[in-house]
Amino acid sequence: IIGGAQALSYVIRMVKTKLVAVLLGPGGVGLIGLYESAISLVGTFSGLGIASSGVRQVAEASGSGDDIRIGRTILVLRRTCWITGLLGTVLTAALAWPLSVWTFGNSERAGAITLLGVTLLMASLSGGQMSMIQGIRRIGDLARFQVLSVSAGSVISVALYAWLGLRGIVPALLISAAVNLGLSWWLARRVQVPPVRMTWPETAREARHLVSLGLAFMWSAVLVAGVGLASAALISRHFGIEANGIYQ
Repeated sequence: IIGGAQALSYVIRMVKTKLVAVLLGPGGVGLIGLYESAISLVGTFSGLGIASSGVRQVAEASGSGDDIRIGRTILVLRRTCWITGLLGTVLTAALAWPLSVWTFGNSERAGAITLLGVTLLMASLSGGQMSMIQGIRRIGDLARFQVLSVSAGSVISVALYAWLGLRGIVPALLISAAVNLGLSWWLARRVQVPPVRMTWPETAREARHLVSLGLAFMWSAVLVAGVGLASAALISRHFGIEANGIYQ
C-alpha cells in the first residue's frame, strides 16, 4: 500500500515538475529550490526529530493497550509539535536576513523567508498528526495522505504559477502547507483518542523521551539539509539561479 502510494506520488511530482519548468523556467525552479532548502534547514533543526521519534513513542503506547498511556503520549506529541513549530517560525524570522544574504547574495528575500517561516508551524503540526497515524498503524490513511497532499499541492501550485508567475511561489508554498495541515487534521480526527488531562510540567517531563530520541534523528537530517542548502546556494551565487534550477 505504501509502495503504491509512493509510486503514484512520484509520477504526480514528475508531472508537476515539468509543468512548473514550462511555466516558470529554470530560474523559477531554482528560486523554489532555494526557498525550500533554506526553510528545510531551519525546520529540521527546530523540529528536534519529533516527527520520527513520535512514531516510535505512539507505537509503543498503542502496543501496550493502555488507553491512558495512549492518550498521554498523543497529547505530549501534539503539545511538543506546537512548541517546535513555533520555535521554527521564530528562528526563521530571526535568521531571515543572514539566510537571504548567504543563499541569494543579498537581503532582498528576507521578507519572503520570514513569511515562509509560518509553514514550519503548519508542517510541525501536520507532521505530529501523521506520526500518530503511522504509530497506530493506520496504513490506509497514511497512503491517502501521501497521494492527496501531493495531488492537491501540485494542482494549487501549478494554478498559482500559471496565474501569478514568479509572484505565486511564496503563496503556493504557504497554501500547500495549509492544505497538508488540513488533510492531516481530517485524517487524525477520525482516530478515537482517549481524553486525558496533563499539566505542562508533566508534559515537559514526558517530552524528554521524545526529544532525546528525536535528537539522534535530527543531527543526520540537519547534515543532509545543510549540504543541500550549501550546494544550491553555491551554484546559485556562482552560476545564477537558472543554473540552480537545472540542478534541481
